Amino acid sequence: MTLKRFGPTLLQVLGLAVASEEQYFQERRVVWALATHYADGQAMVTAALVVCPREDTVTEKLVKGWEFYATPDEPHRIELPALSSLERLTMESNSNAHRKLGFDLAKVFESRLGVDPFEVFKKFYRLYPHFSRVEL
Repeated sequence: MTLKRFGPTLLQVLGLAVASEEQYFQERRVVWALATHYADGQAMVTAALVVCPREDTVTEKLVKGWEFYATPDEPHRIELPALSSLERLTMESNSNAHRKLGFDLAKVFESRLGVDPFEVFKKFYRLYPHFSRVEL
């Protein structure tokens, strides 16, 4: 199995397991909130679900309106290269980072998950951790 298929396959298995268990609880249902597939050296997945009363329609509407809403059928694929501080700051502060950087990050960084690093960065940059070395 390839890295590109591992996360989505694992999320599909999780979805099937949840659906299988959900049939035993007639008074509750599950609303998928988040499903992600990412790689930080190893294939990783994250899933978040909300268990609510079966007749509750408000929760599902709120969850589906969340900017990070994703299901196991269409998970977010998050993969970013290691960026220098200058590259990260350039991408954060410029609407046309392609031109400002002077090279196409997507071509330099061949995504193993099949995503455009610029698009992933735009959506997740405020959540993406960055570390700096500081010497005093």
